Amino acid sequence: MIKVMTANLFEKIILLNIAWLLFFPLNFSVAATNYTVTPRVIDISAEARDIITRTVTITNNANYTSSIFPSVNEISLDAGGDITDFKGPTAVDRTSSITSWIEVSRQELNIKAGETYELPVTIRMNPNTKPGEYHALIGFGSGRNRDEAQKLVEGGTAPSVVVTIRVENKVVEHVDLKGFVVDKFITSDENQAAKYTLNNPGETTVVPQGEIVFYDGNGKEVASVNANPNNLSLEPGQEVEVRANVPTAGLLGKYKAFLSVNYGTDQIASVYDTEFFYVIPWKKLLLVFGILLFTAIMLTVFLYKKYGFGDDEDDDVQHLQFRFKDEPSELKDHDINLKKTD
Repeated sequence: MIKVMTANLFEKIILLNIAWLLFFPLNFSVAATNYTVTPRVIDISAEARDIITRTVTITNNANYTSSIFPSVNEISLDAGGDITDFKGPTAVDRTSSITSWIEVSRQELNIKAGETYELPVTIRMNPNTKPGEYHALIGFGSGRNRDEAQKLVEGGTAPSVVVTIRVENKVVEHVDLKGFVVDKFITSDENQAAKYTLNNPGETTVVPQGEIVFYDGNGKEVASVNANPNNLSLEPGQEVEVRANVPTAGLLGKYKAFLSVNYGTDQIASVYDTEFFYVIPWKKLLLVFGILLFTAIMLTVFLYKKYGFGDDEDDDVQHLQFRFKDEPSELKDHDINLKKTD
């Protein structure tokens, strides 16, 4: 009788142990899935020194209090958005570690049955943040302690929020224009008469583009040329002089040159200047000089023939002869007697 009772008691203990082993893991698993977290994804674009705040909402759908332990983990994602590398809650270089930018309470959260809790998440970008795409996973595991909760996060069974931060490559592009000059008088079509200086005080290499447009006295466009004919590039801190040919075919007189130089990739900027000059091609200049010379010669000949002087013998002008005292000569009709008379 005693043996039968002992056997029955032993069987009951075994059954109770089996039931306990089965029940608590099941109950733990249910607890891990009886609360929801929204949003599931936080996707933002940021720059160095940005401060961005978001809110994560946790809702406890269970009929008991859930103990939740938030954790921030660095991860890698593939093109499809799947996690390929789980690095955990690292705390390395702040310039490249997304986990050091995300500020969220790591304290245990005890959320009562049916309660909703709003957890603020602050993203504080490091001043020396480098361009790139960064990913983190804010896990919300539950359990008796943080270690148990973290195992659920690492196993992918705990609710979580995937955070993606994109840092654009914001480089400074800048070009200064110095001394746009066009020769005052241009006489040849092969002249390189337009010149200007460009300086790059920015942080990246730029290849300036643009044109020089020429206008006549009425504001009508008569010609244009490439402002950077040799496709010169400017390194940071570099200064170069650019020369361009001014077309003269069919031009004569005063003109205006308008220089416009563009630079930049993401955002186009421009610098510009204006200069006045005269076009007098040497062939036309010689022609004009020849015409003027021929006109001067013909005018001289005409005036000589019309108002020219003859020989002295033919002049009607009679010279007066002066006779002095003691000069023996007879006075003629046209002489003047300078002798004294009593």
